[in-house]
Amino acid sequence: GIKPLGLFLLVVAVSAFLSATIGSAIVNRTFGVPITETWDHWFGAMALGILMAVPLFLLLPASDLLRSRRPGIDPEALACVLGAAVFLALAYGGLVQSPEIRIASAIAIIPLLLWVAVRYEAMIACILLSAVTVLEILASSHGKGMFVLQSLPAHGSVVWIMAEFTIRASAVLMLVASRSEQRALEQQRAHQAARLVSIVEAATDGI
Repeated sequence: GIKPLGLFLLVVAVSAFLSATIGSAIVNRTFGVPITETWDHWFGAMALGILMAVPLFLLLPASDLLRSRRPGIDPEALACVLGAAVFLALAYGGLVQSPEIRIASAIAIIPLLLWVAVRYEAMIACILLSAVTVLEILASSHGKGMFVLQSLPAHGSVVWIMAEFTIRASAVLMLVASRSEQRALEQQRAHQAARLVSIVEAATDGI
């Protein structure tokens, strides 16, 4: 639900803060690198890693993705995957030189991920979110993407990349938690209705 997700995000922030502070202090004492040059990178990387990995490990045991084998291909799921591939290619593949098109393509991935979170189970949304994030980080590390601009210094690019990824991951996870809670309530109501019908039918037979 939303409350456990809020607690999880708080734990992510505190864990990343402690890790960045301790790690930057160790690097400063060992190599003399100023804390201000490493702390924000360390914090963003730690927070993003937790946001990507922990939901996958938590959702995998309860997911039906590995157990269910549905025949055929879901056209809507295929369209979502192809849409994400097209937007990634436009934003990070170097196909276009216009910064406006690259930025618009990267932003267009966000509603696509939110749609997947609404339509499909949480595990699928988290897998697609992680795959998109990894590909974007790899592309950005090779000098491609909406944050790799000549007007933006390298230090600022890394900070903005991590901030955008973290905000997007938080939004998707929040929607996933909301939808999961709603589906659980719907299943509970359906189970109660079926139980009530069975009770009424049993009572009718008894009469």
